[in-house]
Amino acid sequence: MLKAVEWTSQLTLRKVNDLIASKEEILEVLLEQTDIRRPEDLAEAIFTQPYVKVNHLTDRGLYAENTARIYLNELAKLQILQKKEIRGKHYYINPALVEILSY
Repeated sequence: MLKAVEWTSQLTLRKVNDLIASKEEILEVLLEQTDIRRPEDLAEAIFTQPYVKVNHLTDRGLYAENTARIYLNELAKLQILQKKEIRGKHYYINPALVEILSY
């Protein structure tokens, strides 16, 4: 039983460290390669769940709808996010987060 707890703790710690490192890498790209306002908030927002929609950013009060759409499309062009259309709605998948959560 203790081995299982130890293994789970180590896995969780590795995931947390990988999440922090991935978010910091993306923030660095945002700061160096874009003119996005409040890049720290955007980096935080795209790591709250595996996908982001425009309304996730507008509901949090981060950006206006058009600005949120422009920024998410810019992240897709930079290959930070993957843009998917499902039933006419756009979703922006964070592949780094999906990968971390899947192991």
